[in-house]
Amino acid sequence: SATLFPNPTTGNSLLSLELEQAGFLDIRVIDPSGRLVEQRKVAANAGAFRYTMASQALAEGHYTIQVEGAGLFDTVSWLVVR
Repeated sequence: SATLFPNPTTGNSLLSLELEQAGFLDIRVIDPSGRLVEQRKVAANAGAFRYTMASQALAEGHYTIQVEGAGLFDTVSWLVVR
């Protein structure tokens, strides 16, 4: 399952997960009202996957990170503090 560290954060967090197969991942950031505020499509190899999530452009609050693709769908909560 996906993890974020540090969480809560005042800056960047590292999204980490293990992939069974290579492929493209859609990484979405959903704000507390359910609005999509960021979306990235990234290529990923099988095995350990790491991606830096930057929070500097986001307001303080609870966000949901959705990761979909390469045979995976996962969500993780992300707390941005100022």
